[in-house]
Amino acid sequence: MRYWPAKFTQIGVALCLMISAAPVGAQSTHTIPITNPAMIRDADARERLKYLASCALNPGDTMVGAHDGVTYEFPGSMGLAPHWAARGLTQDERRWVSACILARTNAFGVSVLISMRADPAPANSLSHTPAEAQSHTTYEGGFFGDIFADPPQSYVCASEDADSLQSRLARERRQRVCTLPSGEGSPLSRCGFTVVAPCDADHPPVIGGEVWPQVIHVWLEGAEPE
Repeated sequence: MRYWPAKFTQIGVALCLMISAAPVGAQSTHTIPITNPAMIRDADARERLKYLASCALNPGDTMVGAHDGVTYEFPGSMGLAPHWAARGLTQDERRWVSACILARTNAFGVSVLISMRADPAPANSLSHTPAEAQSHTTYEGGFFGDIFADPPQSYVCASEDADSLQSRLARERRQRVCTLPSGEGSPLSRCGFTVVAPCDADHPPVIGGEVWPQVIHVWLEGAEPE
């Protein structure tokens, strides 16, 4: 599966602090015990962990923990930091997992099938098939950052025409607005990400003089309206 439902609605310091202090137990190819109760203490924490585990771990690996007598499972999927169960995340892994979570953020809290790609892809989950290239032909933008940093970093670089009226309306209809500015002259998008210069899949963004290659580019279904 290479089309990823994008529904995650909130990121920020809470996620950063929760993960940075979270021992995830012994290495396992299948089950990873959750030893930090803060990771599953409430519905919001469990929702965050669901997306974190999905982005970081391989298919077949599952984080498991119990809270108030209920057992919760958080399966892996994209494999962007598959060794997280055995050690802390490297900077490269932190950025790829962050990009994954940012790309899957949705301001409306609804599930939208998006095509997530990177070239070169750090994992097979970010490659794409010919059928996917034909069905998802609208370039939305690139998502990147480090949500584990203090303070968290979250960026989006939109396509060149993202600010046009037609493009805005098309993204509203698709319920994907995280590349759109939150207001006139605001540096933040409608999802609270810092909007940087327009980008494309062939030219990685530069932040503070540093080239940032850990970018996940998102394509939306269908073509842009003419």
